[in-house]
Parts: sequence; structure tokens; C-alpha cells
Amino acid sequence: MTTGPGFIERQSLIDAWKWLDAFRNVTGSESVPSDQAFGRVLSAPLAFPAERPDRDIALVDGYAVRAESTLGASSYNPLPLAIVPKGDPVAAGCASICCSGETLPQGADAVLPREASEVVGTILEVCDAVARGAGVGRKGEAAQRNDVAIEAGRRLDAPQIALAASLGATHLPVRCCPRVALLVAGPKPNATEAIGLALVALVRRDGGMAHPVHCEGDVARTLSRVAPADLVLLVGRSGWGEDDDAIPAIAAAGGRIDHHGIALIPGGSAGLGWFGEAPLLLLPGDPLSALVTYELLAGRLLRRLAGRPSEWPYGVRRLTLSRKIVSPIGVSEWVPVVCRGPCAEPLAVPPADGLTCYAKADGFLVVPASLEGFAPRTRVEVVMSESAGREE
Repeated sequence: MTTGPGFIERQSLIDAWKWLDAFRNVTGSESVPSDQAFGRVLSAPLAFPAERPDRDIALVDGYAVRAESTLGASSYNPLPLAIVPKGDPVAAGCASICCSGETLPQGADAVLPREASEVVGTILEVCDAVARGAGVGRKGEAAQRNDVAIEAGRRLDAPQIALAASLGATHLPVRCCPRVALLVAGPKPNATEAIGLALVALVRRDGGMAHPVHCEGDVARTLSRVAPADLVLLVGRSGWGEDDDAIPAIAAAGGRIDHHGIALIPGGSAGLGWFGEAPLLLLPGDPLSALVTYELLAGRLLRRLAGRPSEWPYGVRRLTLSRKIVSPIGVSEWVPVVCRGPCAEPLAVPPADGLTCYAKADGFLVVPASLEGFAPRTRVEVVMSESAGREE
């Protein structure tokens, strides 16, 4: 493994993950309107305030009946039932029209579907028998009072917000969004805007709130003015060139780096450390390296701080490699791929512009440091991106 003059020994990606996974969620809780809770993490369980349903209800449109009154009914032997006014009790030999969601009339224990009967004047001719409880939602069948409706720690998507609204919740307790101080200090030429925009979007995706910090050239002075944050991302000046002063700048501002150098391609000059009480991640200034180390390191930590699972945000697919991948042993390598049906095709990364393949990729895989790559037709795990779908 080739290393720069400052990297006597690089930390493995696995050990870096262990360092990140030692953090616990430290953000507090806040109450937000339900229509603003999408994507947030519930901080306290939401309980059912009453039995659900709170009464016996019809589950289908039809006729409320006593099941025993339909015994023996068939298309060859229709049984007549007297139609009583809607809402009246249903006695033996009677039926009452009802709609889905309405309260089941007193005395009824089943709902006969409309297609199983025919109305003749004030008589309902039943052409099929129904069992007791058919078409009926019993009181408390779905949930009892004080049962947990949505557990704490659940990410709130449309189904959970709809359920909360049906319970009458207008505000929901959610985890506070971790505040992420984002300082792009030393990107490669013309990359400041590209890195900044992408990282702000990724931070939002992972449950955080990015606060970009303008760097006026002096990294230490800029860091010393950073407002309190739950996570600090410092991008650039991470290597060992003449202008790579991030490490001494962090120390001068009162922070520290515990691990500088990760056995990772790209992104080997990344670092893990602290700034005050907040974890600090040092990301390389090369755009692709910055985004890769965010995905593999910072995103994992931020999701944990936000109360979310730290696993990949878009899921994993098992695909077959269309061609071999050669990777140096002892280093974890990030490899972008495009999906071709059940196959994953590795993309070549242009040394001069890694963003081009980053934008084309449907996802990526990580070659473990213990392997020298993968042979063609190997089944591999591909971490998908949000925009992985493509038109054929």
C-alpha cells in the first residue's frame, strides 16, 4: 500500500466504522406540526387514545343482517328478508342497508355484500349465506386503548403521518435535526460550489441541518468562530502538501484528530476527531473523495446522531458483476456501478473528473481490504442511490 509521508499507518474502514458507531444520539426533542414531520424521527411513542375501531363497523357496502337469517340461501333458493329503515335494530329475518365505515346496527352480526342479494320492493332476496362476523370490524379489533400506534425511533413517512392524523394528532414529538457545521476550506480548483451543494443535500437526506461556514482563508480562525454544532465537517487541506494545513489548524482552534488517514480509495486522507464536544470529520478536498468519504463515514454517523438506523439509506441489491474488478489488497475501495437488469457494470473513474462517473452511477460497492477484487459473474452487494431507476 502506497502512503504519503504523513500516513505511517492508515486506519481500516472497519475500525473507522467502529469509531463512528460508538456515538449515541445526543440531540434533543421538539414538537412540530404533523404536516412538517415527514422524514423526521419520532422521539416518543404515540399511543392509541381509544379502542380502534371505537365501535363495531361495516367493512363493506351491503346489508347488515343476522348471519343465521342467511343460512341455506343460494341463487336457486333465495331467502327473503324484510328491509328495515337504516339505523333501526336488525331482528331475525330482517336486513338494513349500510355503507363501509358506518356503525353496525344493533342486532346485526354480519354484512351481506350487495352482489349477494337483490331488492324486490321492501324485500331483500338473499342469494348467498354469510358467516357471523363477515364484513364486520369489531370494536377494539385493530388496537386497544394505550396500545403503541407508532414506536419511538420510527422515521415518519406518509403512512405514519396519516395514522397520526387519524388519531387526532396535530403535532408530533420528533428528534431535533443535528446541526452540522460545514466548512469547505480547501477544495480543488472550481470545486467549492459542487462540494457545498452536494454535501448540503446529503446532510438533509440523512436527517441533519447543514450550516455552511464561509472560510476566509485562515482555517483555524474560521473554526474558532463556528457556532456550537452536533457534527463538524471540514472539507479540504487534508493531505500532506504545502497547502494542507487542516491538521494544525484544527489543533490551533482547540480540536484534535484521533485518526488521520483511512485505508480507503478514494478518500485516503480523511480524518476522524473532535471539535469541542462535537465529532469532527475531515474530508478530502477532491470532489469525488469528499462525497465518497461522506457516504462511507459522515453519513453513517449523522444518521445515528439523528436517531435513524446507521445503515445505507437506500437499501442494498445483490447483483452479478459484468466484468472483474481489480483492487489493491489492504485497502477498501469504493467502486461506482450502473445496473443492467440483474447485472452491475463497474464504471471507470477518470482521474481528472470523478464527478462524471459519480453522477452516472446507480450505486456503488465496496471491495473489502482483505480482497484483491472480484472475478466476473461474482454476486456482489450494491448500495443503491436514490435516483437508481432509469428508463429503458
